[in-house]
Amino acid sequence: METSTLLQDAEFVRQTIEHLQRHFAKSIERKAEEQGITEPQMRVMTEVVARPGVSIKEISSDLAMTQSTVSGVVERLINKGILSKRSNSRDKRAVQVFPTEAVVQFLQQDRLEFVNEAVLAALDRLTPAEQALVIQGLHLLAAAADPEQRTVPTQPTVSPPNSEA
Repeated sequence: METSTLLQDAEFVRQTIEHLQRHFAKSIERKAEEQGITEPQMRVMTEVVARPGVSIKEISSDLAMTQSTVSGVVERLINKGILSKRSNSRDKRAVQVFPTEAVVQFLQQDRLEFVNEAVLAALDRLTPAEQALVIQGLHLLAAAADPEQRTVPTQPTVSPPNSEA
């Protein structure tokens, strides 16, 4: 394949992956908004679940938000019963932020369900043959990106499209 065509294809793949990530993130945001959770609150919740005991200063730095904004978001999430905070045992002036079980459940289980619903809806708009092509193409791309297949999900059993059509 010609180098310029390969570069164009690589750019298309990268842009498509970014588009899909944004689309699925929007799906999660819509579900969160239905629960009264804003986008900044979702970002803070995600950070706290990933790093229980993180400080407001660390959240602020990692998310590129001001400390006062993070403090306000954390307080609102504490008032909703989503997060908790306590003083650092080594430095009583520092505060550590922890997720409640409800937010861990939401971000680990429900979030996957929201993304899966969005993926299922997209796949449902395709014919079975198109679905098989998408799955096969994603599997091939994932395997090529990680030739040792340490992180490639196993490919489900999908009938190949009928190439005689």
